[in-house]
Amino acid sequence: MAIIHRTADRAAQRVSGSNRRKRQTYFRVEESQVIFHHYFSLEFELATTLAGAIAMLPDLEAKCELSHHLHSAMLRARDMRARLRDFLVSDAERKVLPQWKNFVRHLMTAKDDVTLLGALYRVIRPAQYRAYSLHARYTLPVNDAPTKELLEFHLPALKRDIEWGTDYLKRKEEQGRVGDPVFDQQIREHLVALGGIFGVRPPADAPPIPEYPEWQYPAEMALEETFTIRSADRYTLPDWPEYEAIPTAYTHFTELPVIDIVGSIVYDGRKYDMPFDYYMEFIRQMWDEARHTMMGFERLKAFGVDPYSVPIPVGHYAVWTSLSLLHRLASLTQVGEACSFEPKRAWVAAAWKRNDPLSALEHEYDIVDERTHVTFGSRWIKHLMQITSEQRDVKTVVQDADWEFREKINELRKQKGEKWVEDLGQRFMGCGTNTSPVSLAPALDGIPNIIA
Repeated sequence: MAIIHRTADRAAQRVSGSNRRKRQTYFRVEESQVIFHHYFSLEFELATTLAGAIAMLPDLEAKCELSHHLHSAMLRARDMRARLRDFLVSDAERKVLPQWKNFVRHLMTAKDDVTLLGALYRVIRPAQYRAYSLHARYTLPVNDAPTKELLEFHLPALKRDIEWGTDYLKRKEEQGRVGDPVFDQQIREHLVALGGIFGVRPPADAPPIPEYPEWQYPAEMALEETFTIRSADRYTLPDWPEYEAIPTAYTHFTELPVIDIVGSIVYDGRKYDMPFDYYMEFIRQMWDEARHTMMGFERLKAFGVDPYSVPIPVGHYAVWTSLSLLHRLASLTQVGEACSFEPKRAWVAAAWKRNDPLSALEHEYDIVDERTHVTFGSRWIKHLMQITSEQRDVKTVVQDADWEFREKINELRKQKGEKWVEDLGQRFMGCGTNTSPVSLAPALDGIPNIIA
């Protein structure tokens, strides 16, 4: 339980001579600092770990919703981090409390996706909501107004997340997929043993907490059974209606694996002790990729194409996550995304010309996001090269990363009986040189093309 102090302000009564008692509650400054450190530690550890766990969620809905929720969580963490600076705690991402790291590792021992989400949305998120609500209610409304307003600002989004999670889990139960009440209780008891979300006053009789092992994201991304074609790469199908916006909608929909790939980028950043903004930016990109997926999903349905019957390039996840973090960033952002703008602008012009505003705006908003992603990649590639004492220059890193991806995806195509090539051609010489097939531009003639 939190240390909530109460006062009737007897000092004011003595000085003023008034008998009126105005009861107030408050937290002392040093207590607020400790509590906020606990808040931030759990929010940050959950967000940066669960980003990697997106790949273990088979349901498209869950992948996209959790991506959005983690972005909301990082916005909370960002504001909590700023409040911690007020309390003279800087670089909080490098001072995450070890008990919360272990708590999240415990969560990641969940046996499956429904058990994981059950513990998250039925135990952890509601406990956070109650703690934040209590804190906002009982802190001094003027003295500690920044805390009160911060928590009240973020509570509605957290409540919406919990409501979605509760409804989703109920629908899973109706389908015969039930969570694990025993695991929920174990997480609940672990939380109590830490002193709750506030992290203070743990019970004196709390049992010892075991140390849980480090978690690692899966080698293969999970997908719903209703997705009938799991491919190495993208390719169009001959039975689609003849309309040029369909392959471009398919391109956006098959950014689905990129949600999981960017989640791996977030999680692997932890190995290098990356700054807070790294996680903030790539969790934002992860949510962007979820939005792009759903844009394509809606356009395919509008055109009469069943999104569950198109080839889903799960090979992209397998190959990109096999690359080092540096090569993953370089290949994805500096080739795949950076080289996509020219063809996308052509898609936009063509869509407006044929009076298809929704397809045009699908691409225009995508371009807005992708420009930002290229900037993210450029910034963090340089940072990663610096902290790892990388001897190659950026151009060589990008070339090597592109070549490694092309070699591996070509081999996977061959294994799956898809179109592959004997000669990979020239090394990447820059966007506009047509020296790499790794681009977001779709293959309108049905030839497989690599998405980024």
